[in-house]
Amino acid sequence: MKSNLKNNNNISLFSDYYDIYYDENNNIENESLQNLINSEFINIENIEVIGKFEQIMLLCYFIPLFFIGLFGNIWLIGSILKLIFKHYIPAIMLRQMSIYILMLAFVDLMVILTIPLHLPYMITGQWNLGIFCCKLLVAVENINKLFSVMILTCMSIERFVVVCRPFEYWGISGLINRKRRIFDSFILLTILLITVGIFCSPFIYYANVSREIFIFSDGNVHKGNTFCSSHLPERLMASFWGYMVFFGFLVPFPVIIFCYAGIIHHLRRKPNGFISTHSKPAVRSILRVVIFHFLCWTPFWIFVSLPLLSHFKWVNIEPLFEFLPFIKQIKIIANVLPCVNSAFNWIFYGMMNSQLRDSNNSIGGGRHAYMSIAMLPRTASFSNKRRSTSRSTRSLLATSRL
Repeated sequence: MKSNLKNNNNISLFSDYYDIYYDENNNIENESLQNLINSEFINIENIEVIGKFEQIMLLCYFIPLFFIGLFGNIWLIGSILKLIFKHYIPAIMLRQMSIYILMLAFVDLMVILTIPLHLPYMITGQWNLGIFCCKLLVAVENINKLFSVMILTCMSIERFVVVCRPFEYWGISGLINRKRRIFDSFILLTILLITVGIFCSPFIYYANVSREIFIFSDGNVHKGNTFCSSHLPERLMASFWGYMVFFGFLVPFPVIIFCYAGIIHHLRRKPNGFISTHSKPAVRSILRVVIFHFLCWTPFWIFVSLPLLSHFKWVNIEPLFEFLPFIKQIKIIANVLPCVNSAFNWIFYGMMNSQLRDSNNSIGGGRHAYMSIAMLPRTASFSNKRRSTSRSTRSLLATSRL
């Protein structure tokens, strides 16, 4: 609708982003245009935002995703809570990893629950749910962009330490401090959530419900659709998306690559080690989650980065849109792939939790066996010394008696 009206030379479009927009009470906020209050407004109700075919495609796409993600994440959250609170997970380390998986599933569930807010908005192009739901939608979308990948980064770093530095992890100091690891996990997740909330707060603060106004050259003023969007000032918008790309993609991606490159190198260098052998399934399960995450999120971050690079005049993206007419369809796919990630993550999380439990049981038994075996030579040596000492004492007594 916007593109068709903009191409008409008889129409001036006042964007809701800067010059004039309505709040949800239909009050014009630009005082210089108060004379428009008494104008005769004509609702543009006969213009379809998307066609019937696109509407059917959206319904066929999002409705299955909603039910798959809803029931899958609820099942996974219930299963992990049952394992944790009924003490079916005896190992502290596994409880810690299960808490990470639980938080990932909860974040994905929140994203899935926003689909009923998104779907009518995308089909009709009209936001009718008020400011609170608008801010809630913006908050969940943007917090998910950073929070999930930060948790995956922490899990990758911890798995790197477990596989590549096992004796430091399972050492005596680790045994003493392991009782605090669950508490430390909650502290870490709280710090991450607060940090992400601070990063996203400007975008959430400026989120609002607004209306577009179309002023025709003949004096008619048409009310456009009502939108839910963030009216972050332009001077802050580039900075916001800059650090979102930095912390959501540019930092986690190389860190995770480094961790798994180190893990793979360690497993190849010591393929027959006990910890290496039993860590392989757990490493593969986490790696599958990470790969699936970046497959779904990398196109999104690329399309976010291109306008950002164009803003700083580092890249000219206009020829890209001219020579690739299907780039808009690719952009739409890139924007909906994160929803696919949230809908199917629970499958990978469940596999990861199961393999982590199996791996931890094997490593835990092996660790105790290793410690027992390691103590045997010392015990035997100490016993031999006592025996030799007692023998020498008896021989001295016998000699003195003679």
